Amino acid sequence: MLSFWDRRAERFENFTDKRIKGIRKLVGKIAPFVKSFESGVVVDLGCGPAVPGEILESVLGSPIIGLDFSIPMLGIAKTRLRSLIRGDVFNLPFKGGSIAVIFCINVLSDYAEKTRAYRQIYDCLKKGGAFFYADYSENDEFWDMNSKIYPLVFGMKPSVSREPLPKMKKDLEKIGFKIVSKHLISFKMKITLEEYINHLSTRPESNFRKEKREVVEKIAQTYISKNNEIGREFFLIHAQKLE
Repeated sequence: MLSFWDRRAERFENFTDKRIKGIRKLVGKIAPFVKSFESGVVVDLGCGPAVPGEILESVLGSPIIGLDFSIPMLGIAKTRLRSLIRGDVFNLPFKGGSIAVIFCINVLSDYAEKTRAYRQIYDCLKKGGAFFYADYSENDEFWDMNSKIYPLVFGMKPSVSREPLPKMKKDLEKIGFKIVSKHLISFKMKITLEEYINHLSTRPESNFRKEKREVVEKIAQTYISKNNEIGREFFLIHAQKLE
């Protein structure tokens, strides 16, 4: 997983502008709650290029710590955040009960088993601390499209794990979290068919033969509109540590 994200760092950064509308909507939901904490450490968990962290930091006017396990990702993130730590979501380098707010955007969908990460987050939060968890929903059209196209191009389905919202709520409550609120964030992502094809063909693991392009384009055209848009949907869970 680490080498995968090291390789993807630059490409992921280049594709971030496609998701920026959704990220801004997510941060807009998170910011008022984070502002309610008069003091305390705020962590962007699995920060990647740190786009959400940068946006939230500008709103709060106070430093945010970005954490990621990929050195190339942290190299990009340092252009946006001043405080960065290399670390793993399954082995967080923070003292128990020391963090006021942790937000995690489009990270945990890379892992089928999330419970250990939930436990790490819970243990690091202060009593009353908040966990804002956002990722791709089951209805995200971009990943619906990828689930049909990836087997043709890469010989396998996407590794992204999109779980039902009720299951995630139940798993978080088992750890001890109280679910404060749940939201679905929908937006249209601008992407042309050619941009999507280039996105596929430039990946190092791509096996994009010419004869496959016609089939891939036909599938993609059922998702990407004539206005060069595709529906995106993220979920956002606000969970609180009570004890």
